[in-house]
Amino acid sequence: MSVDKVIHEFMSHSTLKLDRPDLEIIRNLKISYDLEKIVIFDSPPERLKNHIRDYFYSHPQRVIALQFEENKFHVAA
Repeated sequence: MSVDKVIHEFMSHSTLKLDRPDLEIIRNLKISYDLEKIVIFDSPPERLKNHIRDYFYSHPQRVIALQFEENKFHVAA
């Protein structure tokens, strides 16, 4: 299954499970993904991290490594 399809299915699932403010947070996350892992560069609230983890880890056919990273960009002085 392609990663784009997995992301699309996740967003469809989230539309059914989350309220509008949480959906907006999910839609605005900065992510990078390939066939092996999804990296989320923003730090969503813990309830949304749990929602993401539950979705990807509860379905064996969707097991893709999931990584949350704090946005660690530094501004040069």
